[in-house]
Amino acid sequence: MEKWFVDKLHTIMKHNNYNEDAIDVENCDKQGVWTPCDLIAREYLNNGGGSSQGFLGITPSECIECYDYMKTIKQELIDKNMISETAWNNSHFTLWKNYDF
Repeated sequence: MEKWFVDKLHTIMKHNNYNEDAIDVENCDKQGVWTPCDLIAREYLNNGGGSSQGFLGITPSECIECYDYMKTIKQELIDKNMISETAWNNSHFTLWKNYDF
């Protein structure tokens, strides 16, 4: 996993007041939050990259760049439990299942 991407994940964690261990699904589930990778994918799939306000703490172009990169390292994200198997938006519409984000 490239350093620039890990740095973006930490930016998202800091922006959303996540604990240091809130990087994987198990720890995020305990805290009732989405993983940083989930947030990127949800933002991309809901809004095409994000709002100009930088909802995640990153710009829309950074969100798109991260999402595109995540697609290339999908198996690594799954293996490290950094992305949820299924996710939905705030209106409860399924955004992906079986890791097909």
